[in-house]
Amino acid sequence: DTHGISNDDSQELTEGIRALRRGDTVNGLHHLTIFVHVPSLPMDSDDHRKANNKALDKAVGLIEGCFVDLNVKSVREWMALETFFWSQLPGQQEALIGRRGKIKSSNFAGFASLHN
Repeated sequence: DTHGISNDDSQELTEGIRALRRGDTVNGLHHLTIFVHVPSLPMDSDDHRKANNKALDKAVGLIEGCFVDLNVKSVREWMALETFFWSQLPGQQEALIGRRGKIKSSNFAGFASLHN
C-alpha cells in the first residue's frame, strides 16, 4: 500500500472500530509499576552504598530480563520515583499516575490482578 498500511492492518482497524461501536469492546487506560526491593547494608560507608546499588541493579536487571522475554518494552524510571511509588496504591488520582497506556478490554484480563 502506498500509505504504509497493509490490507491486514486496515481490516483489523476497521473491525476494531466496529467492535467499539457495537459495544463488544471498550478502550481504557492502564499503568504498570514494579517496586524492586533488596536487603540492604547500612548506608554508613561508600562500600556499603556501592554494594546496595549493585544488588539493586542486579534485581532490576532480572526484572528487565523478564520483560524482554515477554517482548515488552520496560522503562526504568530515574526522575519521578516518588510519583510512581504512590501510584501503586489503590485509588490514586489520575494526576498521580504516570505513563498511562491504552488497552482494550480483551487484553485487560492479562493485566488485572483484581486483588486489591
